[in-house]
Amino acid sequence: MCGIYPDPDLIQQFVLEAKDLLQSIEQDLIALELSPGDDEILNRMFRALHTFKGTSAFLGIEPVARLSHRAEDVLSGLRGRELQFTRRTANVLLAARDQLGQMVDDLDRGATPTNATDNLLAELERCSQAKISNLPASDNLKRAAVSKVVQPEMQGSLTDFAAAANPTAADIELSFAPHTMRVDGRKLDDLIGLVGELVIERNRLLQLVSDLGSESPDEDSPLARTAARISSITQELQAASLRTRMVPIHGVFSKIPRLVRELSASLHKEVDLAICGQETEIDRTLAELLSGPLVHLVRNALDHGIEIPDERERVGKPHQGRVCLEAKQEGDRITICVSDDGAGMEPLRILSKAIEQNIVNADEAAHLAQREIMDLVFIPGFSTAGTAGQVSGLTNEVLIFDHENCFAKGKNFFAPGSSCGTATAFDGTDSMKPPH
Repeated sequence: MCGIYPDPDLIQQFVLEAKDLLQSIEQDLIALELSPGDDEILNRMFRALHTFKGTSAFLGIEPVARLSHRAEDVLSGLRGRELQFTRRTANVLLAARDQLGQMVDDLDRGATPTNATDNLLAELERCSQAKISNLPASDNLKRAAVSKVVQPEMQGSLTDFAAAANPTAADIELSFAPHTMRVDGRKLDDLIGLVGELVIERNRLLQLVSDLGSESPDEDSPLARTAARISSITQELQAASLRTRMVPIHGVFSKIPRLVRELSASLHKEVDLAICGQETEIDRTLAELLSGPLVHLVRNALDHGIEIPDERERVGKPHQGRVCLEAKQEGDRITICVSDDGAGMEPLRILSKAIEQNIVNADEAAHLAQREIMDLVFIPGFSTAGTAGQVSGLTNEVLIFDHENCFAKGKNFFAPGSSCGTATAFDGTDSMKPPH
């Protein structure tokens, strides 16, 4: 990254931590819509933004500090019960979060952060000034209590540089959270490669010991004991090094709630998102592969699976649709499942469209099993929609994940029918092993 500010190392540290803080803020904003009165979420979000603002101000990143300060004013009003949390409030705070994210990306590229638009700053100002009037006495007491909350504590590895009026470099303490540190993934790959070489040499040593033992058997000799100990340590080292590649799938799943919120609103649908198994750990490479396909699968579930509220009520379904995202581990097998309670996938309709689009002919269609019919949806360009849409569609990302990747093969299971919805599962076999 280019050094456009006095200390490039501090800027780089800020970029790394800022991305985590912004992701946390986004998740909390979505959660706050479901629990508007949750003080814990509000305080956590305020602390994150306060840290973000204070550090950017210290480093002299004025556009970032100005925008985050305006957003902090809104959160401050919410914490003090002076403002009411509405969808409009959520929208403008999410817009501010997105703009701050763009600014951080600019910094990461070594560019000067893009200034926030006047419209966004004005909307934040309007939100912060929209005070609630005529509060009941009980609410005034609660607001007073909230205002006494201890000043924001620091998160992650950033220190509250805004604590002092004129902080200096001597005030900076970049400390890491206990038991965690950032390591370049390439260094981990190099380490695992070296461990692999060690395993090969371990095997050669054991073979040499075995050959020598056949000439003069002595399992308790110093050489045999040392070789056995080296073998045991090497095996433990290999297992430990492989675990360094494992990351919680929460990082992949965390992007989905925002997607569901925005897309369901644009499609005029009501959707409840359920996420299970976020603590499941998967290989870092598998996590990178999953992100794109999962986004497209969820888009398809909302666009083609979940019906509009009136349609659901006509067939006796709840007004609100439901999309489930689940991860689970069974031994060395990881299963990621996306399901919905929408209209499902109809094999006859898929087959009819495939014939219409000359993907299969009538003779071939007559001999296709149901699973083979369902797999037709993964053919590039195939769609059962009458017109092409911008929201969904299985892209090449899903196809590559499903058919070509030898490390994380996706297996797709559909539950066709108008009432049971659609379930798509990806199985990552031997996910504890690194790709070769």
